[in-house]
Amino acid sequence: MIFSKTEILDFSNFLIKAAGVSREALGDLIEEARASGFVEILVPPFLIRQAAEKLKGSNIKIAAIIDFPYGLSSVEEKSAQAKSAAAAGASIIEISPNALTIKDGDLKIFEAEYALIASLIQKTKGATVRVAVNELILSDLERDSLCHYLSLKKIPYRVISLNSVSSSSALYSFTEDLENKIVRVNLKERSVKFETVASLFEKADEKERSFLFGRALCSAVICSETAPESLHSPETGRLVIAPAALAASDLSSSDIVSVGAKNPRNGHVKIISRPSRAARALARLGVAALIIEGPAEGFHYLLKISAGSVQIVSGENYLGLNVYEAAARIRSAYGEGVSYFIQSPMAAFDSPIATVSADDVSGSPEIQFGGGFGLLMKNFGLNAVVIDTKEHEGFWDNIAGDKKHEYERLLALFADAVNKNHIVKEHIKPYGTASLIMPLYETGALPLAFFTRFESQGVSKISGAALRDSVIKRKGECGASCARNCVIKCKNIYLDDKKQKSAYIEYEHLAGFAAMNEIYDIELTAKLLRFCREKGLDFIELSYSIGELIRSGAIKGKPQEILTGCLSEIEKQTIAGKILLKGAFASAIAFGKDAPMTVAGEALPPYDPRALMSLGVSYLTSPIGSEEKSAGFTVPVSVQKSGGFVAGNKTEGQLELSRNMQVAYYLMDTIGICHNAVYPLLENPDLWNLLVKLISLRYNIKLSVQDITKFVKKMIKEESLYNKAAGGKNRPSLPRIFYEAPNPVSKSAFGFSEDALEKIFDAW
Repeated sequence: MIFSKTEILDFSNFLIKAAGVSREALGDLIEEARASGFVEILVPPFLIRQAAEKLKGSNIKIAAIIDFPYGLSSVEEKSAQAKSAAAAGASIIEISPNALTIKDGDLKIFEAEYALIASLIQKTKGATVRVAVNELILSDLERDSLCHYLSLKKIPYRVISLNSVSSSSALYSFTEDLENKIVRVNLKERSVKFETVASLFEKADEKERSFLFGRALCSAVICSETAPESLHSPETGRLVIAPAALAASDLSSSDIVSVGAKNPRNGHVKIISRPSRAARALARLGVAALIIEGPAEGFHYLLKISAGSVQIVSGENYLGLNVYEAAARIRSAYGEGVSYFIQSPMAAFDSPIATVSADDVSGSPEIQFGGGFGLLMKNFGLNAVVIDTKEHEGFWDNIAGDKKHEYERLLALFADAVNKNHIVKEHIKPYGTASLIMPLYETGALPLAFFTRFESQGVSKISGAALRDSVIKRKGECGASCARNCVIKCKNIYLDDKKQKSAYIEYEHLAGFAAMNEIYDIELTAKLLRFCREKGLDFIELSYSIGELIRSGAIKGKPQEILTGCLSEIEKQTIAGKILLKGAFASAIAFGKDAPMTVAGEALPPYDPRALMSLGVSYLTSPIGSEEKSAGFTVPVSVQKSGGFVAGNKTEGQLELSRNMQVAYYLMDTIGICHNAVYPLLENPDLWNLLVKLISLRYNIKLSVQDITKFVKKMIKEESLYNKAAGGKNRPSLPRIFYEAPNPVSKSAFGFSEDALEKIFDAW
């Protein structure tokens, strides 16, 4: 129901008096807030002091709503109420705008009113001031016009209803059975369309179409719907989120989701695949993919997906929060069990290294998608995606009868194979990916001092064993999982001196920061990792950026002082801080003396391609660029000798190994297998048949390993052609040092001609 201007004048006095809250109700509210972990409670001005007394020692904030619901009081009265509320203990002041001026379209009057009150509050106790947008008394057009105006003026607001205050009220709602559906959201038009893979790719070969999940589906959408010659822009671009085929299947290590778009730096295909609880949530609802298109043009939205429903909600309430704060607010608003994707707060500063964060199995936002996806999300006007699976049986609960018995038998066989694998059991389980530190150091592949040093006694301080000892000493946790039903349990939870956790310290963190900058300190590595998770920043990009600043000599001191200084520069948004936020390439140009340690404008993963030539080949030829493992990670074969061995410092066999591993990881990202489960697949190829049987059982399709391998090879070649059309005719190259200065440990330099790299996929 929408109130007219006349009705507001007739009934406002009665309704305002009727909006009181009893002291007993306040007690119940505070009890619920404490039990449920609320971020804030909203109370009328006359109960603020009592609420403040009851909440002593709590982190729960008190928000006072002024002149609710119609805002008809004079600006002087509102100012007095606001000042009094702040003095009584309110840390948030929510002001109701004059509904009559809004209906007259006179928003400038309210801007002046807001400015005066905000100024008064700043002079008192520094409370935050925001606007209450009452959607029940405004038409859709009036509400949207007010929200748009407030966004443009950078005035914070919250959409509420007359009966209940809510930051999660749907602005636009769409209902549909989501099973096997692609959800296409146009934020410019505020529209949602529901499609199927079959309808979207009706001209594709049926067998190929039946394997469009995860990474493959992201690729198909990007290549078919975006022009290769244009750089990514919200007007023409797409942001695709797609769960893998077996996400939510209860297969060990299978909760994988891919995020894809045109790479904003070079226009190429960019896809990152990670394990996440959000992958499971989307797959449980049956969602094949989420496609975001159309910029919101000044608006900020949150997308809520639940069983049979997609809602576009105001996202203003999440602006300015760090990732952990935004996650807490989402869980407070929608329930502890929801999953999510969150835009980096650093995207507001147009940082190309801003990430998208997702939840792990514990509900904490520890999973990051780099590649500038946070900035892309911001450019679309999307602050977060929330997935709610409660009261839903799940897309995966429909297997029954003999099929179910066979299905469960295959799940158990795969889990057993992973559990018994000697590399998983002896290295990955106890030490995680940090188990690679010492083996890579011994082969000359660990990037000491920006790939210029090859010996240091400090390396043992960041080894897998040292990390495990440090985690245990600090009463953290080894053997944690990032996804449900994972039998590998290779993650760690590191606690700092304040008992804050830096979850999942891995090889790339220890090598990319500690070894690269010769700061052999696990605690400082954890500190930087926590900062990156809070701010939503790509760890490797920021590590290299900090390294370039250190190498320039512009910042000096002890390691702790250097890191604290760099993070302070970012927090304060100084010139140096802004450069650091631009990533490795820009920082090298601004600070460095040597060539940037980048490939195609992105930070080179922390492995020396002179000692691991096949990995260098992967980073130069993979269509998705130098993405650490998905690009074609060859370390399992070249260093760990899993399923065979190809020496990393010899040219023989490198092209073939890179090619084969590019296919293997593409299959894993599309099927839904964690990269740390690659070892049993390399050593027992029959497991690929098992995985294909699981897909065939679940989706009632007939596929073979040969079918999907052939299709993936085709996709890789098509992505490569797309990249060439996007301006990639000149193949990216490694920094000069890798061609010109042999690695003294491996006694090799990177030595593959442009022609050899160009023809790498011709064998297919």
